[in-house]
Amino acid sequence: MTSEPTGPAVVLTAVATEARIVTRQLEAESVERTPFWHSAGRIDRREVVVVRMGVGPARAMRATAWAIDTFAPSHLLVCGFAGGLDPTLRMGTVLQPHEVHRQGKPPIPLANLGPTSGATTILSRDELAETPSEKEDLFRRSGCQAVDMETYEVASVAAEHQITPYVIRAISDDAHTSLDRRFMRLVDSSGDVRPGKVVTLLLSNPTSVMGLMRLGRDATIASDALWASLRHTLERLSRRPRAP
Repeated sequence: MTSEPTGPAVVLTAVATEARIVTRQLEAESVERTPFWHSAGRIDRREVVVVRMGVGPARAMRATAWAIDTFAPSHLLVCGFAGGLDPTLRMGTVLQPHEVHRQGKPPIPLANLGPTSGATTILSRDELAETPSEKEDLFRRSGCQAVDMETYEVASVAAEHQITPYVIRAISDDAHTSLDRRFMRLVDSSGDVRPGKVVTLLLSNPTSVMGLMRLGRDATIASDALWASLRHTLERLSRRPRAP
């Protein structure tokens, strides 16, 4: 008989912006940068570790396996932004999906504290959905309400450890919004902003500042909603002994 994990709640994020949503709330915070950037502390007297996975499926798999082996989490949560596929979802809408899909692979169930009626699903893929037409096509073919790049791999690795993760995603670009590929290159694979790339972009294309401002505004809206949902989830999970 295996013992039940009694470790901290582990929150997995992809990029630095997402990680800061949680770490700015940590009390008695400590930070380590290897092998994955992670920060430990307390939120409302609950032990929490924030792990920044980096961008994409491969890093998500490695970071999830490392976090589980290192911290034996009581609960595992994925927290961050997602692109909207459902045209009825507004910027800042928070989803806690019941299932994650990836093309050509079986769906994986996710833990959820919400009602089972009106269940939502999320699609993971190797690339971001950049244009409204691409998002419309993905919504039509998959039926999923949102899209990201990491959730399927997190859930797959977690399932190997008999853990079902909770996923909290806020819509930072809705189905009607285009993403500028150039902006995506401003973040490296570990989730850090590349200051040099930002300066180069602004010098070569000064009008891009308006796009960056809009991106920052949308991220702020999503961040506020994301933190409110995460804190509520952590409060409810504090009454539960471990992840299902």
